[in-house]
Amino acid sequence: MAKFASVINSAPGDPAPMANNLEYASNLDDGGHEVAVFFDGQGTQWIPELEGDTDSVALEYYTEVRGRGLIGGACGYCTSF
Repeated sequence: MAKFASVINSAPGDPAPMANNLEYASNLDDGGHEVAVFFDGQGTQWIPELEGDTDSVALEYYTEVRGRGLIGGACGYCTSF
């Protein structure tokens, strides 16, 4: 199977691009592919938002991907802003 990396760099406010990336990652994982999702730039702001907001429409996607161990990491420099 193939290897895929997904980079989320869209800022919070519009969950659609981030949720789509997470859904694609789950679908690729279901297909037996190796997948890693990375948060970069303004996309790193999604992590604390999703970890603290149980009403977010994207929480289900994030929880699924995190539970599967598909989160590859986040830019440490970007998270400091």
